[in-house]
Amino acid sequence: MRGQAVYIDGFGDRRWSIDDMLDDINQLREYGRGALNPWWYRYGSDPTARDADPRQVASLLDEYWRRTQIVLRELVDHSFPDLAESLNFYQAMPVRYRVRVKFVPNYGQGMAHVWSPVATWEKAGADVEQERGDVALYDDKTYPRVMAELARLGRTGCTSLSYVQGALPRFDGSHRNRRFDGETAVLRNALELLVADLDRLLTRLPGGSSLKSKCVVGA
Repeated sequence: MRGQAVYIDGFGDRRWSIDDMLDDINQLREYGRGALNPWWYRYGSDPTARDADPRQVASLLDEYWRRTQIVLRELVDHSFPDLAESLNFYQAMPVRYRVRVKFVPNYGQGMAHVWSPVATWEKAGADVEQERGDVALYDDKTYPRVMAELARLGRTGCTSLSYVQGALPRFDGSHRNRRFDGETAVLRNALELLVADLDRLLTRLPGGSSLKSKCVVGA
């Protein structure tokens, strides 16, 4: 088995190494883990299904957004510590998302979300609601309110606020377009946020528009 690789259908020459997998297993054993126990199994079936329990989906997304920020912090602290003070969203964390979930015909469950800073990591996560056609998540008062709260918390390194609409995360190891690469939804989301932060940083450099990553992570 060692020295071999597994190719992923639909990704050209993309593959993963058996050696890497075995090394990961050995590392988990060193940490006392005898079996995998995916945390999202606690929240029932596929959250993108129309009949998914709204309460379980809310709990799932709360933990998803909290874990995403923890992973992003670890990625930056261990891999890009010298850039930490220049990364926009990283400087805003911890934050709490407001997430609105709705069913879109011929599409499935989708979501829109915007965030606000919170004082402590214990409060990071998400408040999830179902779409009912009520007040918009984002209006002309949202940005100045969030910037004022960031300033009050002393997080002046963040200068932009994201409002995003799209699909719910997938927890089966595939991208939103169903291509499989085995990455967890949390890792993929953390990488998307990191790429966005790096792109914002590069655009501020001379000639930076041509240096942007051009990555499409989790498309």
